Amino acid sequence: MQCRYRTAALLLPLLLGAGCATWQIEPVAPESLFAEGETGALRVTRADGSRVIVEHPVLRADTLFGIVHGTEGRDIRIPVTDVRQLETGGFNAGRTFLLFLAAGAAALAGVLIWLASAGGD
Repeated sequence: MQCRYRTAALLLPLLLGAGCATWQIEPVAPESLFAEGETGALRVTRADGSRVIVEHPVLRADTLFGIVHGTEGRDIRIPVTDVRQLETGGFNAGRTFLLFLAAGAAALAGVLIWLASAGGD
């Protein structure tokens, strides 16, 4: 029984953290996006439909350079003509609020169930 509580306690922050982060489609051309200043990680959808997250992206001439997320420094080069869509990471306040609300309701339900079962002893 203790193992379940530990597992829940470890998973809860992970799930709540997932609610905070979201990808937002950028409606501008890659050149415009980089003209606005420093860009964090980008999720790139290629013309063939495949997706890759590019960390430390840099636009040089007509090619997007960066490091593939989750690899140990594997470089990537993507021609701008091969980019169908760009997404930037962002914070989603509404989704985060709903996750905190659901977590609170689940915790309250857990306490009520525990109190109901402990009351019978």
